[in-house]
Amino acid sequence: MNRFVVIFILCGVFLLPTSISAAEIFPNKNIKMIYLNACAECHGRNAKGGGDAPSLRNNDFIRKYDVRTINEMLLKGVSKEKTRYPEKYEEGMPATKNITEEETKILSELIKKWNK
Repeated sequence: MNRFVVIFILCGVFLLPTSISAAEIFPNKNIKMIYLNACAECHGRNAKGGGDAPSLRNNDFIRKYDVRTINEMLLKGVSKEKTRYPEKYEEGMPATKNITEEETKILSELIKKWNK
């Protein structure tokens, strides 16, 4: 009987939902650092949103755009009129700063991957 209790407890531990760590959503350390420097302050360390910005993962608003459009949004920003919640994000999204166009392209591809 005790053996069944132990097995039951162990099964429960392995079946509990677990949070996804930052390491699991970034393909490599370089991309993670680009994201953390350019996006995490508003969108959170795991891209699940924060007080200042929505989630970048499993986001229906982002899902409808292709990589080129996402890249343009990162480079130029998004005006409040084009955001999903203009009343909440009155300033819209600013353009990315202090990252190269190549890094912006890498982020765009990652964000698209998160929203397939």
